[in-house]
Amino acid sequence: MKCLFIFLALMIFTHSSAAHEDMGILLGPKGELKGLPEQYLPASLQNNKITIGTHELNMPECVAKYFSSAVPYDLSISSSWYHNKSTLPPYINFNIKPKNKDFEFRLLFSLNDLSPIQFTIVTHTSQNELSYHPLEISKRCRIEISNSTK
Repeated sequence: MKCLFIFLALMIFTHSSAAHEDMGILLGPKGELKGLPEQYLPASLQNNKITIGTHELNMPECVAKYFSSAVPYDLSISSSWYHNKSTLPPYINFNIKPKNKDFEFRLLFSLNDLSPIQFTIVTHTSQNELSYHPLEISKRCRIEISNSTK
């Protein structure tokens, strides 16, 4: 009986402390973002504009440069709105990987107001390891983003 109790307690603790995982967001053919909860809809990414709920960000150059059509890239999008919000607000993450390159950009924005949280460059080593390097979001870029958000 004691072993059963320890086993059950361990299972509950392990389940409750499991690592957080982002939810995959699909980009539809017309730019619609699929997979976000109702409170963040409508949601889209098209023509250098991100729309989440009632907020729109017309990307200034300091953001749009990562989505440049001059360099082909693969885009994956993920999000989280169900994690502990005391350390990180609900967010959407744009993962931009230029084709045939050993790095990618990750742009993290708040789902609540589209303010930038963190931009990162992730490099891939020859041993299939990832190395994370924060990209500074300059004060000027933050102001441009703020001025470009409705």
